[in-house]
Amino acid sequence: MRRFLKAMLATSVLAVALVVVAKPTSAASLTQVTNFGNNPSNLNMYIYVPNNVAAKPALLVAIHYCTGSASALFNGGFHDYVTAADQYGYIIVFPEATRSGQCFDVYTSQALTRGGGSDPVGIMSMVNYTKSHYNIDSSRVFVAGASSGAMMTNVMAAEYPDVFAAGSAMMGVPATCFATTGSSTWNSDCANGNITKTAQQWGDAARAMYPGYSGSYPRMQLWHGTADATLNYHNFGEEIKQWTNLKGVSQTPVSTDSPQSGWTRTRYGNNTTQAPVEGISISGLGHSLPMAGTVAYAISFLGLNGSSPTPTPTPTATATPNPNGTISINSGGSATGSFTADQYYSGGSTYTTTNTIDTSQISGSVPPTAVFQSERYGAFTYTIPNRTPGSAQTVTLYFAETYVTAAGQRLFNVTINGSTVLSSFDIYASAGGQNRAIARTFSTTANSSGQVVIGFVSGTENPKVNGITVAPGSGPTPTPPVTPTPPPPTPTPTATPTGATTISINSGGSATGSFTADQYYSGGSTYTNTATINMSQITTNPPPAAIFNTERYGAMTYTIPNRTAGRSYTVTLYFAETYLTAAGQRLFSVSINGTSVLSSFDIYAAAGGQNRAIARTFTTTANSSGQVVIAFTAQTENPKINGITVTG
Repeated sequence: MRRFLKAMLATSVLAVALVVVAKPTSAASLTQVTNFGNNPSNLNMYIYVPNNVAAKPALLVAIHYCTGSASALFNGGFHDYVTAADQYGYIIVFPEATRSGQCFDVYTSQALTRGGGSDPVGIMSMVNYTKSHYNIDSSRVFVAGASSGAMMTNVMAAEYPDVFAAGSAMMGVPATCFATTGSSTWNSDCANGNITKTAQQWGDAARAMYPGYSGSYPRMQLWHGTADATLNYHNFGEEIKQWTNLKGVSQTPVSTDSPQSGWTRTRYGNNTTQAPVEGISISGLGHSLPMAGTVAYAISFLGLNGSSPTPTPTPTATATPNPNGTISINSGGSATGSFTADQYYSGGSTYTTTNTIDTSQISGSVPPTAVFQSERYGAFTYTIPNRTPGSAQTVTLYFAETYVTAAGQRLFNVTINGSTVLSSFDIYASAGGQNRAIARTFSTTANSSGQVVIGFVSGTENPKVNGITVAPGSGPTPTPPVTPTPPPPTPTPTATPTGATTISINSGGSATGSFTADQYYSGGSTYTNTATINMSQITTNPPPAAIFNTERYGAMTYTIPNRTAGRSYTVTLYFAETYLTAAGQRLFSVSINGTSVLSSFDIYAAAGGQNRAIARTFTTTANSSGQVVIAFTAQTENPKINGITVTG
């Protein structure tokens, strides 16, 4: 089968979504299982069982892309599922294809018939093995995959609808679309988007995979980039036809929105997080899923986080503020000091820690330390009632980063009554490290319902908050005084540059030498390698060789802030081709502040081979916002970058 383009190797620092979890004392690991049952196509089985596995855990079957492996998916694009498993206690099975090219069989008649043989039978043996060895909740068995794995997700959900509750397919095709005859493993008509059927025809094709079945079919979430040149975007619409027919709902969406820039989400059947069918298309994206933030939406759709809007508890005498009075809430925790137990929230989950918290950056009346040892995280909203409509209110949000260990690992947004007050907020960077408490204070006006609505929106990781105080905008504030937080401490070399300072970034990696950990990016995924890099072509100020063992790839942008508007800067981009093996396999473009600087750029050809480091240097002028914006655009393959230096 023709090799799919590499599309997903994200590291655990992007917890897509990504979930805040307690690090176990002895980390669980990906483990191979042998002799798991009938395995006609010689698949490998790997399993991840978190240390804190639930008493009755859900099961996720996570299926890799062509040329992929269980470990690549585990450590890469699907690692956010792993992070979530550590929190929610579910188990993940990673099937691994062993045939040439490591694609899954979604094309033979055996694979497209329930119990017919090939990969689906082996995957079902893995499911049954896991059920027999763990107390799996049979009502919460899910399947997810990317590219070839997404195609298999459609096949497994259609072929075993009585086994799977829901699926999430990133860059797939309808079940049976890829069917071939003879020994062929590639269906060009399907791949190129040349197959069109009615919803009834697609539904009937899926039903024929399990003749006689009359029960319900799994819910399905479908993802696709509009510029996908490997599995044409046309297949996205055909998948929607198939699954709306199988679910018995209209092909007309009940809702259409844009949860992130460039995304279009349509829901079919109902407008809930776990709709019968959900489609998300991403404008201009090629065969490059998952990308930052996508897995978080998949986790919520599947229900792996067990989250649903949580009813607001009945207010007690200590919890309900007097009209327009002060209310302080211990997010995720019980009452402590002047802070009430967690209330007035919808969505999200809770987490506690015993970490020692440094509260020295909070002036005035400091909340109890216990506030920073509990949190609410995920996609959630606080709706604070009993304000006077139109009255001025002061909102103080309390944070401490107790889990991630570097700047750039958790970025999220916060809105208050619909206005963004924090964008790409990084607790670790703002506080200057882990376990350091900070506060952010804002002014707002109570809405017409007498509410202050605080929304937390995922970026590279789950948003989180430790405590909230809402007080009248004028007059004394009983608990605690809402004092603007002083600026963060003097930045270390990994922190924010100033207008005349050189900033060097290790794309996709941690700090090394004079290069900071990856930061200031939007989009893309990360990948690491252990190749030995030939540095001989970079003769002036060569960076550490380690930066060429990490990368960010995909449709992405780096926005380097804190430059001086209108000032001239020199941008150096560092590359090494560590994956592809010939010229012409990866072509992409790069622009800086809207001006194209590299067109149809081929790292392999430019460097003269694989694992050879090169640099390209350009002069630009900081934009009116004092930024240098570097954008990477896919052509025949994902763009990639190993390191960036901006100086001037």
